[in-house]
Amino acid sequence: MHFTTSLVATQSRHASCPHIAETESKQVITSNDLLHLPIGSSLAYHFHTMLLFMHGSLKDAILPCLAFSMFGAFSGPVLGFEPQPSTDYVIKRSLCAALWIYIAVLLFNLNNQYSPESVAEDKINKPWRPIPARRITSAQTRRIFIMSCPMTLLLTLWLGGFLPLAGLIFLSVWYNDWGGSDHSGISRNFLCAAGYSCFFLGTLEAQLGRPYNVLNPNSMGWILTLGCVILTTIHAQDFRDEEGDKLRGRKTIQSAIGVPASQWTLIIAIMFWTFYIPLQLGMPFAWSLVSFCTGMHLVARLFQAYTRRNLDRDLLVYKSWCFWFCSVVMLPWIKLRLANIV
Repeated sequence: MHFTTSLVATQSRHASCPHIAETESKQVITSNDLLHLPIGSSLAYHFHTMLLFMHGSLKDAILPCLAFSMFGAFSGPVLGFEPQPSTDYVIKRSLCAALWIYIAVLLFNLNNQYSPESVAEDKINKPWRPIPARRITSAQTRRIFIMSCPMTLLLTLWLGGFLPLAGLIFLSVWYNDWGGSDHSGISRNFLCAAGYSCFFLGTLEAQLGRPYNVLNPNSMGWILTLGCVILTTIHAQDFRDEEGDKLRGRKTIQSAIGVPASQWTLIIAIMFWTFYIPLQLGMPFAWSLVSFCTGMHLVARLFQAYTRRNLDRDLLVYKSWCFWFCSVVMLPWIKLRLANIV
């Protein structure tokens, strides 16, 4: 078994340096060496490798989906969940939701990172990922993904969210193996919107469990709305990855219409959703102050990047998008709480 890995020195890493993976000091470890490590050290090494597969997904996938499931459960009748789930029940089930979103995101990331094109892109954009950092090989990552699919599907028969996970695996193969992420920016955004919808539905099923019908018109309408938000704004994450996307020949919204025009599409979409969603939920606009403030902060970041663009500002746009989206998923809960007070 040809397993060449490396322990990359944990000194400072500068993402702005595209050749960091080549210049860092490395201590190469073979599979033989790993076998002779103390059990604790070997487990820690592989656990760290799995964490690196997930690193970067905390802000844009795990936290938004957990926020969606918890605030969705606490929203009760606003999203059609009656009787209102108790606080104790929601907190206990939150571990199930966290486990579901962890395995779902891990599956996607495993399939997203092992292709030669992805490895070449990650050497520029994300050299700390396990494969460009030589902690694991592409072939091994692919085998782990294939073996994990039936195991995790069996787990969701108990956990909940079986169909969303099955749909996510299909979309992951379409996105990564059939070129869905590379052909056009529109197809890329569409697949991201469909994938996030699976994330939302799966975490909500795991959060609420079998006593509740998560496929009711209110909750499905809310998931559809959030899917449309993703469809029209998810390319906020692509500015920071532009160099790597060009290397692999990926077509994005930015490459199709240019960076300035794509920034304007985001500004328009964010302002539209910021004002429209409270109307859709039937809540006074003043109650959406949090999402309004984070939305305007994101618009301000986009204007900054529009006037003078650099990598730091692109990263701030991406982070601001994550905060704004998390504030949007809270709106049904805010409506319920303030309606009870008023």
